[in-house]
Amino acid sequence: MLAIVLLASLLRVLLIDQHWPVTNSDEGVMDLMALHIANHGEHPIFFYGQDYMGALEAYIGAGMFQIFGASVFALRLGVIPFYAFFLISMYFLTRLLYSRRLALVTILLLSLGSSDIITRQLKAIGGYPETFFFAALIFLLASKIALSSNLEQQKRSQGHGRRWLLYGLLGFVVGLALWIDQLILPFIATTGLLLLLFCRRDLFSRAGLCALLGIALGALPLIYYNLTSPFEHNSLIVLMNLQRSGIDDLAVRHIPRIQQLSGAFFISLPAIMALNPLCSIENFPLFGQVTAQNAHCALIQGGWSLGYTVLWIWAALLAIRALWRLWMLQSDWSCVEKQTCIKQYARLLLLLSAALSFALYATSPGAALSPATNTRYLICMLVALPAVLWPLWPRATTTSTGLHPLTPDLPQSSQAVSKDEKRSFTEKRWPFPFILQGSILLLIAFMFISGTIRVVADIPAAQETYNKQQGLIEYLELIGATRIYTDYWTCYRIAFQSNEKIICANLTEDLKYGPDSVNRYTPYYEQVQAVSQPTYVFPRQSLQATNFARQMQAHNISYKYSEFGDYIVYQFTAPIGIPSA
Repeated sequence: MLAIVLLASLLRVLLIDQHWPVTNSDEGVMDLMALHIANHGEHPIFFYGQDYMGALEAYIGAGMFQIFGASVFALRLGVIPFYAFFLISMYFLTRLLYSRRLALVTILLLSLGSSDIITRQLKAIGGYPETFFFAALIFLLASKIALSSNLEQQKRSQGHGRRWLLYGLLGFVVGLALWIDQLILPFIATTGLLLLLFCRRDLFSRAGLCALLGIALGALPLIYYNLTSPFEHNSLIVLMNLQRSGIDDLAVRHIPRIQQLSGAFFISLPAIMALNPLCSIENFPLFGQVTAQNAHCALIQGGWSLGYTVLWIWAALLAIRALWRLWMLQSDWSCVEKQTCIKQYARLLLLLSAALSFALYATSPGAALSPATNTRYLICMLVALPAVLWPLWPRATTTSTGLHPLTPDLPQSSQAVSKDEKRSFTEKRWPFPFILQGSILLLIAFMFISGTIRVVADIPAAQETYNKQQGLIEYLELIGATRIYTDYWTCYRIAFQSNEKIICANLTEDLKYGPDSVNRYTPYYEQVQAVSQPTYVFPRQSLQATNFARQMQAHNISYKYSEFGDYIVYQFTAPIGIPSA
């Protein structure tokens, strides 16, 4: 396990050293936050411009900047430990609920992955590397607490201090996770239900108080902000407004609600489950026209999601059947039977967590508006990977708990089955199901491996993009363009990579400044606005470039025009009007 974790972490260090994945302005904002914490003494609670996403990555990045210097590499290096701890948590969670061998296979798969998966593990764009680690750790801690709840009273009294510590740690992780990103709510809800089912007495005792204190401590930045900020800037209000704005976009663009499910099922779910995208978004139902030439896109990606759904249902049925048979033997449960019951509930709730995550995403506007880029909202579903793989595991019902194959998930002690009967049953088993299960496992492993190979093959393209980005910065500094108007996806990336020598403000597609221009850091706009002769830098094929050329021609304004790479640069020799809201 340690070898897998170390090798997987080393692979990711090598990737970020080669500038993969390509950075963008979202990550540039986090870079700038870390820079301002390290150099200017700022203490942001949230991601600039988003009053609901915690700034933990920025504080870690600030520490890394002090050691390694300010760079995208240093910031990303600070989030890789979260990935390593995620693998370790997944190993112990899978070993606890399933089997040691499945635990190794699970983290081996999670050490690989498609470009979407690995990108979310490395990019510091708002808490995603931390979130799936916290989801795994929360489920691990809650499962350990629940499984230790049916020990004899004497043993429990001797272990009170340890249990209180576990409750406090669980509460702290929950509070910290709530501050960072609310994507983790389905996992918090299901683990809370697990504790409510098996640890009700603890929740209303000192252990519950330890959990509450831990939550308050972990969520302290979130609590402080919401107590001191105006009501309209409350984190919950911001999230609700964000959700409503997406709904308005659906109405304005006349997008049917069924398109949300189509985007989640055909595009987002396969991508986050290791299937590299085969086609552009226009090749899927409701997003474009599906023809005989591109039908394979919908068939393969839809088939991958359908396969995941079938495995999910199969795993859920295994757990439900085991619980049903246990409930048929309600009287005089042994300790082993109680442990088995708790494990089956934990498995079922782990599956439920994944289902809730998918349901919340599939009913959100993002699934219809940008399903290819919003796969990050499903990142926590990776925590349920062992639960989905379990039906494919050889003799899945006997591996981890010593259960008899004739009666899945019941202790052998409750079944009067002779050794001869067991041997006879085993000999009569058809080989086809095992061959099919093994083939599906190999197919899943192949997709994870091929995704990693594709990531490695993409390194030269990432390096080329990095060189172009650096070349643009050097060119702008050479011509003295240090105060510029540009688009969002250029602005903050350039500002950080130039070490704030270039300050920028964002304009909308119609060249206005306002809420739609996504200016996350107001002081930048104020500095650019104070300059009488700013420079305008737009991507060559952007609407900003087209609209700017039309306005200059219409008003007969003279300017100096130049090109560099994929960008067009406009400089003026006389003051011109400054964009306003």
